[in-house]
Order: sequence, then C-alpha cells, then structure tokens
Amino acid sequence: MFRTRGMRLTIATITLCSSLWAPAAEVPPGVKLAPIQHLVRGNSAEVESLDPHKTTGMPEANIMHDLLEGLVSFDIQGEIVPGVAKTWQCSSDQKQWTFWLRPEARWSNGEPVQAKDFVYAWRRLADPQTASPYSSYLHEMRLQNSAEVIAGRQSIEQLGISAVDAYTLQLTLSQPIAHLLKMLAHQVLKPVHRATLEKHGDRWTQPGNYVGNGAYQLEKWVVNEYINLIRNQRYWDNRKTVIDQVKYLPLNSQEEVERYRSGEIDMIYGDVPPSAFKRLQQELPDHIQKIPSMATYYYAFNMRKPPFNNEKVRKALALTIDKKYLVETVKGGWNTIAHNFTPASCDIPTAVPDWASWPHSKRVKLAKQLLHEAGYNKNKPLKFSLTYGNNMEENARLATAISLQWKKVLGIEVTLEGKEWKNYLENLASGNFQMARRYWIGDYYDPTAFLNQLLPTDSGNRFGYQNARFTTLLKQALSEFDELKRKSYYQQAEAQLTQDNPIIPLYHNVMARLIQPYVKGYSVKNPMKIVHTKDIYLVQQ
Repeated sequence: MFRTRGMRLTIATITLCSSLWAPAAEVPPGVKLAPIQHLVRGNSAEVESLDPHKTTGMPEANIMHDLLEGLVSFDIQGEIVPGVAKTWQCSSDQKQWTFWLRPEARWSNGEPVQAKDFVYAWRRLADPQTASPYSSYLHEMRLQNSAEVIAGRQSIEQLGISAVDAYTLQLTLSQPIAHLLKMLAHQVLKPVHRATLEKHGDRWTQPGNYVGNGAYQLEKWVVNEYINLIRNQRYWDNRKTVIDQVKYLPLNSQEEVERYRSGEIDMIYGDVPPSAFKRLQQELPDHIQKIPSMATYYYAFNMRKPPFNNEKVRKALALTIDKKYLVETVKGGWNTIAHNFTPASCDIPTAVPDWASWPHSKRVKLAKQLLHEAGYNKNKPLKFSLTYGNNMEENARLATAISLQWKKVLGIEVTLEGKEWKNYLENLASGNFQMARRYWIGDYYDPTAFLNQLLPTDSGNRFGYQNARFTTLLKQALSEFDELKRKSYYQQAEAQLTQDNPIIPLYHNVMARLIQPYVKGYSVKNPMKIVHTKDIYLVQQ
C-alpha cells in the first residue's frame, strides 16, 4: 500500500514501494530525442548557497534537487516515490521507521551512499553550531530529542536517527505523525558528504569541491550569471537520465521572458508578468502552461515591535486591501483570492473572516476606528516600511498597488523597499523589517507545511507570532490519523489566524509558466512546483 495524499496508517507494519519504482525520464516509444540534450532554466535569483542546511529559498531548492537525493523524492505529479531508500517499514506504534538503502547509490566521487551519511547530515542540521534556518524541520517531524538537540540541551548523538548497518537507517519519533513520508523529500533532509565538508569547510559548495549524490554535479558557478550542472555518471539511475547539461540563470520575471523570447531559455521559473501575459497568450499560446501551485503570496508583520505588536493596527490593514482588484487587475486574473494561509489544494475547509463579505466601505469604517483606537489619526498618520523582496516586477507592482490603497482610504504612509535576494533573506532572518512580502510554497502536501511556520518553536517564524490555542490545535492535529478530525483542527487553526492577523494572505498561486513545446517530462498537475531535471527530455523539433 502506498498513498501520500490523505494517507492513513491503519495496519501494524507497512512496507511501501519497490526498488524498481523511482522517478526518472520516461520517453514514450517512437519519440525522437533532440541530438543535443542541454536545458536552460530560469531561476528567479542568485542563490544564497548550495548547502542544504544554509538556505530557505526555492532558487536554491531547485538546484539542490538536482545535486542531491534524499531517502524519498517527488515524481512529476508531486507524489512521493523512492530515492536512496528502496523500501521502508514502520512499527506498530508508528514511532519507529526503518529504511533500507539501495547499495548501488553512489556519491559523485564514486563512494557508496550509506546510512551513516544521513546520520551525519541530520545531526549537522540539528547542531546549534550550524545555525540552520531550517533546523526546526526536524522537530516538526517529531524526530526524537530534536528540540533538545537544537536548543543545545542534549548532544547531537541523542537525535532520533541511527545507522543499524551500512544500508539500514532507523528513525525514532517522539510521537507518530500522519504525514511523515511527505516531509522526507525536502532538500534540507538530503545527505551531505562528510569528508568533503571537513576538508573544505564553507567552500565545499564550490565547483571542483562539491560532492553530491544526485543526478547532476556542479560544473561551473559564475555569480549573478549562471550555474551549470552536468550529468553525474555515477548516479545510480543515470542510465534513465536524458538531459546531459542544465544551466540555471538568476533572472527576474521580466528578464526571463525577454530571454525566453530570444530563444535563450527553455523554461522560465517565475510567473509570466501580468503586463506581458495577454500579449504572450496571443503570440505563444502553445508555450504558456497554467500550473496550480501549492503556494501562498502574503504579507507578514513583525509583531515583536511597534506598530505591529498592536492587533488593531494589523486588522485595520487586513480589512482595507481590495484583494479582488489585486488578483483580477494587477495580477491578471488567473490566481485565487486568499483568506487562509493554507491553499485550497490541501483540501481543508476554509475559515473565511466574517468581514470578508462586507462592502468595502464598511470595512474601511471599522479600519479607521481601529487605527484611531491605536493612537493614529490625520495629525499622526501610521508610517512603516514594506520590504517587498527581490526587485521582480510582480512584487513591486503589488506593493505599489496595496500601499496606494492604504494611502487613499487610511492616510497611511508606506515606504517601499526592494532588495537583492540575499540581502532580503538576511533582513528577514535578523528581524530587520516591519512588514515583509512573503511567498511560501509548501515543502510537502499537508497544511502543516504552511501552518507550522507560525509556531513559536519554528525557525521559520520571523514574525513573533505566539498563540497558545493555535499551538494546541496543531499539536492535536499532528498525531490525529482520522482525516476528518485532522481537517477540523486545521480549520480551527486557520480561524485563529483570521482573528490574530499575524499575516495577510493575498492570493493562492496558479503559475503561468513559459515552457518550450519541445521540453517534455513535466506535469501541469504537480502542485509542488518542483521539476527535477532528470525527469525532463528534449524532443526533436
């Protein structure tokens, strides 16, 4: 039995999948491949790092999914399939999981990938000295002793992961969770090569040093220009890989479109800019693919300091945004208005705030009252900065439109700040922002991939949000294997967010992506937004 969406574990011991089932390029019989299999992909921004324990963004994840392979992986539909692990099993209490690794798996230097490599990598992730922004992911998995190890109260050797032998890995959980398998494909859980890290230190991610176990290896990295990967001939499933070389370009959406039109790019990463969508739909109708994405675009408040430690101020701003105008006019009409953090694709009942159906004039009236009660008026207008992130046209257009709405109806003065990607991430990590644009793509197919970010223990919680009821609801959902009850807990948690307004969800994303017709091996039904290059192939034009 192998199911990922809505999976319920109801038998004592479960063995899932076989070593023959794994993601790879599947070329239909009779298809003529292009003689040169070189792929060029847009990738949004210059990466922060290629160390899986040092990054949080999708530009980095896109490349690391090519360079490294975890216990499990995503197929082209976004479903969980075997990776380095060929089979696995859980105990009757669902707290102990055993994974059997495929002995044919190799690092790019020819050494075998073994259970000890995962033990080393996960311990490094949890080690406080690593200071990984994703360390709390282990606690979200309820890996035994993870919270204590991350906090420095226990040694990394106490983490609930062990190598039984060279090719058998065992995980021990503090409590069972219904969505564990969905979490294991995340890039932060991929193995790293210990000898390479110990030899090169922080420079282990540079070309010539990087040792990975994925389908590709790092060949060249020219900062702010491109990252080039070539096939890893030692990858265990290399015989099914078709693309020989992939180049990632760090371009914003407008640059991606321009270079796509000139024939330099085979597939863009970001959305087609709204200003270009109608024109491209007429000129290149066979190139535009609408791909539903398990993603939410939102604004987040820094609740640790004024003015956003005041819930009345947060609610006033949430009340007065015209999301319908943003989605239909500014964005171009193909996305979905968001009132919840969790996208509808996760299949939980929505928790729409009562004011969402009010006339705009009624919402503005309440917002003015709330700001007045918070101490703001014409003589003392609310002023703050909005960091909208990297200078993509979409981010700037939305930030401008929203700030003008607030100025018009509430007299608020907003300073807009666009930053380079790395600087933007550094400001979020250090709490150096008042309001920040955020775009979150679920790490796995479950509402906790979104909601966990707002737990006070989560390393991704940059906003200072704490609510005991919200925390309790997620804790109850974690080990609830009855699907209807779990959904109820999630719905109540979302309802709590609509009361507290730590964030303002703006829209759930449906991507309009440009992909050349000769590029095959991807699916428009994949909500995870992850496209492995090893699944792609180019057909003859």
